Amino acid sequence: MNTYREGALLNNITDTLFKTKVEDSNQFPITTEVIGLSMFQMPTIYHHIQEGAELSLYYNYAAPQSSQAVEIYYKNFKLGYLPNATAELIEKVLMHGFDLKAKVSRIIKKKYMPISTLGIMINENYL
Repeated sequence: MNTYREGALLNNITDTLFKTKVEDSNQFPITTEVIGLSMFQMPTIYHHIQEGAELSLYYNYAAPQSSQAVEIYYKNFKLGYLPNATAELIEKVLMHGFDLKAKVSRIIKKKYMPISTLGIMINENYL
């Protein structure tokens, strides 16, 4: 087996993208919370969202601030943004054309009220 194939087997996409060592490559899955829930369409659709629901991540090139560049959507409804620390990492991955999948991992809400905290888990989407 040639050295190129051996290297490809030892390293995954994350290793080459972030230039990390094999033992430091466990960056995914990432668990974080969505910020800005009350500013968008969450109050109108909160009763449809359940744990395990699939979400979409979009990189908004026209965002006024870099902290608002990675947006979270449920179907066609905008829920909010990723926090700054997580957005920097995810932004690099999305800008390089890699596909990520996100799911709802935790919901915190009071009875009859919209969701106050929405936890999500982001994974690499292997085909």
